[in-house]
Amino acid sequence: MVKVTHFEVFVLNYNGSPYLEECLDSLYSLERGDATFTINVVDNCSTDNSLDILGKLSIPFNLFLSKKNLGFSKGNNFGVRERLAQIKREGDKEPDVYVFLNNDTVVAKDWLIAVDEVFRANPEVGIVGSKSIFYSPYLVFSFSLVPDENVKEKSLFLEMPLEGKNVFTSPPRVKMKNKPIAPVGPVSLEEDSLFFVPVCKPKEEAELVFVLRNPLLTGINVSIFLNTVNGKEKVCSVWLAPNDIRWLPFKFKPYNYSFLIQNAGSFVRANCDAGDRGYLEIDCGQYNCTEEVKAICGVSMFIRAELFNRLNGFDEMYFAYFEDTDLSLRSQIEGMKCVYTGNSVLFHHHCGGSGEFSEYFWKNVIQSQLIISSKFMREEKWKEKVAFYQSHYMREREQYKIDRTYSGKHYLRAFEFYLKHKKYFERNRLYHRKFNTSRLIEEETSNQGTNVNL
Repeated sequence: MVKVTHFEVFVLNYNGSPYLEECLDSLYSLERGDATFTINVVDNCSTDNSLDILGKLSIPFNLFLSKKNLGFSKGNNFGVRERLAQIKREGDKEPDVYVFLNNDTVVAKDWLIAVDEVFRANPEVGIVGSKSIFYSPYLVFSFSLVPDENVKEKSLFLEMPLEGKNVFTSPPRVKMKNKPIAPVGPVSLEEDSLFFVPVCKPKEEAELVFVLRNPLLTGINVSIFLNTVNGKEKVCSVWLAPNDIRWLPFKFKPYNYSFLIQNAGSFVRANCDAGDRGYLEIDCGQYNCTEEVKAICGVSMFIRAELFNRLNGFDEMYFAYFEDTDLSLRSQIEGMKCVYTGNSVLFHHHCGGSGEFSEYFWKNVIQSQLIISSKFMREEKWKEKVAFYQSHYMREREQYKIDRTYSGKHYLRAFEFYLKHKKYFERNRLYHRKFNTSRLIEEETSNQGTNVNL
């Protein structure tokens, strides 16, 4: 008789009222196969109407309330401890797998079954992750710029905010030289730029007005292309005189929209930076595979309960970001694999609780990157990292003395955190030396995973 897998799903919530009902409804509607699961909501002391919304839902779930916002690591660890205590009191089924799911997600019907198959096929798989797709579809544009005269730099300004109907006009996503940026003010587009505009209602038509400005001292021929799952189609060609401004209105049908990948497993670089494989790529099925990866994203993380308990859960020194990468790397030191499967799919609003590229985002990313570097970076690189943070700390401290309203104190806060918790960082260096942890990230990881036979 095949053992039935029991999953304990934890949805950590902080002020996620716009997303909770749809997230929990999608969980309750899952195809279960032979698996069983329990839904647990961990509320991190929300100040919005989250508890009112949860109180009106008819689906069964456990609710655990924190007395303050514990962040991602402590919040999820708290939820696991509370649920295990409840299981012991009430004699419920012991968990085989813990699942950590963001509250701003909607899971597909076979999200859980696909992961259950991976765990059943290979006992050496410790953590499994899903394919995360941005919740809203997008209009994806690229540009061809041909100046009348040979100039060193050819560029074009796209004025912000955009005007349109059935589109989110601000903020857009822009990718230049294959790197995402957060534009402020007019967007300077280059030859290899990709410009992403999210659509509000996927089944309705969209209208969009581009306001283009030529900053060059020569005329420029501009071609605008719409990128979809079927390829690239030219939608407009126009010539702009020097300093010319042109208004270009467009209409688009639902078949023009594309769904974009947010995460298809994670990579980790030698500098301890981690990133999303497939980020902002049009989902054409290129990640519909099951393969071993360096790390799993915490938006949808399945981990064997025994492994999670053995690792003492998430490292609670992380408030937000990189704790999922940390747990993934520590599991590999224990000899367990991290596997991504594109057969498990969810849709993600992304940064629904934190705000993408916000002050909160950068504050926690910069601090968390220092923590993970202390565990997995080789000695000389670690010393360089500390020196880098210290130099920025001194610069920001001087700036703050001059201007008390100065908000960019991310390195100042991070280095003060380092000084306050020096013993913790020293223990991390001992951990690195004991297990030679830098071997896990020594080579620059490509955007591809390693195929596994499961």
